[in-house]
Amino acid sequence: MGKEASDQGKSENKKFSLSPWRLYQYQKPMITVVISLLPVMAASIYFFGWRSLAIMVWCVAVGTFTEWLFCRNRGEKVSSAVLVTSLLFALILPPTVPYLVAAVGIVIAIVFGKEVFGGFGRNVYNPALVGRCFVYICFPVAMTSQWLPAFSSGAGGILRWTGSADSITRATPLIQYKAGESVAQLQDMLFGNVAGSMGATSSLLIILAGAYLIYKKTANWQIMASCLVGGVITSTFFHYVTGTPTVPGPLFTVLAGGFLFGTVFMATDPISSASTKVGRYIYGTSIGVLTVIMRGFSNFPEGMMFAIVLMNTFVPITDHFVREFGKWRRARQTAQTEGAQS
Repeated sequence: MGKEASDQGKSENKKFSLSPWRLYQYQKPMITVVISLLPVMAASIYFFGWRSLAIMVWCVAVGTFTEWLFCRNRGEKVSSAVLVTSLLFALILPPTVPYLVAAVGIVIAIVFGKEVFGGFGRNVYNPALVGRCFVYICFPVAMTSQWLPAFSSGAGGILRWTGSADSITRATPLIQYKAGESVAQLQDMLFGNVAGSMGATSSLLIILAGAYLIYKKTANWQIMASCLVGGVITSTFFHYVTGTPTVPGPLFTVLAGGFLFGTVFMATDPISSASTKVGRYIYGTSIGVLTVIMRGFSNFPEGMMFAIVLMNTFVPITDHFVREFGKWRRARQTAQTEGAQS
């Protein structure tokens, strides 16, 4: 009788967890991240039109359905994390990205960025960046050659679907700098009045989102701070000390491209980032350093994406050596204390 009741309860829970009106698990940290993204999402509509929102909704729908296909077999609800992954993925796409490319990318992000590792909480890499890397390599024209200048006056993109085909440009601030052309003003990059990915142009809103996440204790400030320190020190060295022409100054480095967006939303992913205190500093600093080096010395104008994915790879071994060093240091201190007492 008790076993039958238990089995019936599990069956009811399974059915309940898959009901369309209660599809998602409620995970407070993930909802907090979604809330922090709302101003950034609104800015993407203002600067690039309502097509930005359509891409975000499309990615959420495809991402949710993809994860549901796996969760239904485990009798689980879809994690709220899929909302974060889908929105982050959408916001780092160009405003002109085709719907098919966006769909392929978010499917890759969910399947190969998370589900192949066992689902929520087991991923090695940031899922959104896995999808972004895939479409960046497989669809280079759609991802790198068609950028829209931002609507910057009056109602902006609030009254428009998207920019016209005649306004397509290749001139993001990083591309302009690397080509030796006249670059965008720092104040434009601060407020978002530049060409770029849908959600990565307004540095001010991203900074405010980061402050909100730190206040809510949802994102780790040590990783954010070390990313900034690594990027600032490296760009200062190459720009002012060695005079490398392809490396901009520290302020431009931080405000341009996806540096701040990656620092606040991507590098701080609690699953794929370092878990030890010292490991977080190593992880974040390395991301900042690698981003500047990739931007300045490779063919990629933006390096944040690859820097984070690369450091995701070294997170387990970094945390391992930090813990082992801690054990060794404590053992040494104990031995010294015992020796002094004897």
